Amino acid sequence: MKTLFQIDHSEPRSGADTLLCEWGERYCCYTILNHDSRSLAGLQYVTFDQPASKDEVESVIRQQKLNGLRYDRVVFCSGFPQAVLVPKPLFSETEPPVAHLSPEKRMKYFHDQIGEWQVVNNYVFPRAIYERVMDSFGDVQMSHVYTTALKTYNGYTADAQVSVDFTPRTFRVVVKKGGQIQLAQMYEYSVPLDVVYYLLKIYQELHLSKEETHLILSGLIDEASALYKELYSYFLNIHFVHPAGLSLTNKEYPPHFFASIYNLAQCVS
Repeated sequence: MKTLFQIDHSEPRSGADTLLCEWGERYCCYTILNHDSRSLAGLQYVTFDQPASKDEVESVIRQQKLNGLRYDRVVFCSGFPQAVLVPKPLFSETEPPVAHLSPEKRMKYFHDQIGEWQVVNNYVFPRAIYERVMDSFGDVQMSHVYTTALKTYNGYTADAQVSVDFTPRTFRVVVKKGGQIQLAQMYEYSVPLDVVYYLLKIYQELHLSKEETHLILSGLIDEASALYKELYSYFLNIHFVHPAGLSLTNKEYPPHFFASIYNLAQCVS
């Protein structure tokens, strides 16, 4: 387990804060939402070489419990790729669509209603991690990164948008066009050209104009990176997401690095 970011607390706990945690296949990011100051007080972002082992899960949860004696709420957000967006009238809890993608007993199924788009997000979270979290915190609220991305405003009103959020070794794409969700998918990549290839294919298949479509970036990418420079060679209409309404007490890192955890905070605040 490796720590990518560690931002310490700079203000006192109120005792009624919310623990927010986003957990994906090879990373975990958690922070404390201070409702009084409308800020994220401290943040930890860790990565795993493989899906988290039992010892790594224990280590993360132990650290979360040390951050304070009590939380008013605990919210976990799944960053796992097995997720299906279904039109609301077609969704059935008795036959969850995501079960066809991940029929394994090690996964637990959840779903979120996204009223803004009249869809249901059906997704998974590892059963072993969920049960350990429940043992530690009791009542836990679940969500998914697609849900929070679709429920929050990214700072842009362009009709055609390709939102790309980067995590270690993966990136997730949400495409909106003509008032509809066209795509929500995660991909693995090794080199920057892998990302370019997938995006060019998406633009082609969905008939997106490279000149008019906003390519909106967030997550682990910055303008000095080889990844950004490669993207800029192919896509000129590039922007960084502008998370709104909340702030991180430490200003060392750009807000778009942690856009997905900002989204989660917006959805629960």
